[in-house]
Amino acid sequence: MTITKNTLKWWADTDEWGQVWGTREAEIASVKLLDSSGKIVDSIDSGADLTVKVDFYVREVIDSPHFGVAIFREDGLYCFGPNTVQDGFTIDSINKGAGWFSIKFKDIPLGSGRYKISAAIWDKKEILPYSYHAGGYEFTIRGHEKAHALNMPHRWSGKPSSEGGSMEADLGDFKKEIESTLIDISSVKTVNRFGIGRDVFKSREPMSLHIRLGLKRPIDGYCLRIAIVRRDAILCHIATTMLGGGRNITLTYPCISLLGGDYALSAGIFDRSNLKPLMVRNGLCGFKIVCRNNYHGLAYIGHTWDWSLP
Repeated sequence: MTITKNTLKWWADTDEWGQVWGTREAEIASVKLLDSSGKIVDSIDSGADLTVKVDFYVREVIDSPHFGVAIFREDGLYCFGPNTVQDGFTIDSINKGAGWFSIKFKDIPLGSGRYKISAAIWDKKEILPYSYHAGGYEFTIRGHEKAHALNMPHRWSGKPSSEGGSMEADLGDFKKEIESTLIDISSVKTVNRFGIGRDVFKSREPMSLHIRLGLKRPIDGYCLRIAIVRRDAILCHIATTMLGGGRNITLTYPCISLLGGDYALSAGIFDRSNLKPLMVRNGLCGFKIVCRNNYHGLAYIGHTWDWSLP
């Protein structure tokens, strides 16, 4: 897989964070981050809900506006950025006065770390910002998977001995390919829910990986790691399992929450005791994710909008 340069669709200009601009016919007055009970928070657990409530004031009547909220990782990775137009809502106009809008993000699948929120009121075509607050609101996600961009539910089958837990891993573990005389990964195939081989999937549909190992002899104390990597070298997720005696292993994602883009799989066999790699292979197979709404970012996060207009 060819690694491409960063694009505006996938990365933020972190130099702009904290800046506020716009034509000010409408102006954002405050942004609050709320947990599932409505309490103002600056941190949540991975997998929890988060509501972003934006209060604003309109100085002049504006026609056909839309609202947008985006989540970025602290290094600028664009995680998710929905807006009301993408989600099929039409706002004909907003009169003068005070109002608010909110978006509730459900079961946020992002990995632990610090994140930034941007909020905006745009014209219909997102050319003219009436009010834009760039990365001005920080929160923390608590969790264990520090290296993963996403925490995606998954399950193993085919006689792996057990789940491998949350062993810390990053792309450095897959940087150098290593051959082994004891074991190899003969093949990796992406299949749909019916077991049919495919390399294009819709965002949020099930996807399974059929993995065939080439074992010269049984090996104990080793684990298998499968990494999903986006084409700009973003580590999306690593799944780990201890190896048993099986040669055919399946890794299933019931809901592949990645957004549209090109992805590839890397795999490695690691010593469980000291994490030393026995074998590493990169770019085993590639797949594409398509998303109907053409959302920007890395992961689809379930969400609902609400608002009160003057």
